[in-house]
Amino acid sequence: MPQLRHTETMMPWLILSIVIVGAFLALWVPRWRLKKAIAAPFPEHWAALLENNIQVYRQLPMPLRLQLRKLIKQFLHQKHFFAGRAACKSQTKSG
Repeated sequence: MPQLRHTETMMPWLILSIVIVGAFLALWVPRWRLKKAIAAPFPEHWAALLENNIQVYRQLPMPLRLQLRKLIKQFLHQKHFFAGRAACKSQTKSG
């Protein structure tokens, strides 16, 4: 019977540990995925689209172009577009 009591006292700690790990992962994974998406190289065909279709982009100095590319990757990672509908779903509560 002493083993049974040990198991009963460990159960709340086990549950608490699982909840803490789950909360940590729920907060960490989206940040990790965003960093990974931003670190990915900017596709060349996207750069060509910007060059060919947006006049002000051609006039931007390279540091601002790189900043804009980073923001474009962040925006496209955080928004979900659905074909055939005019809907955009944000991953943030404020969007």
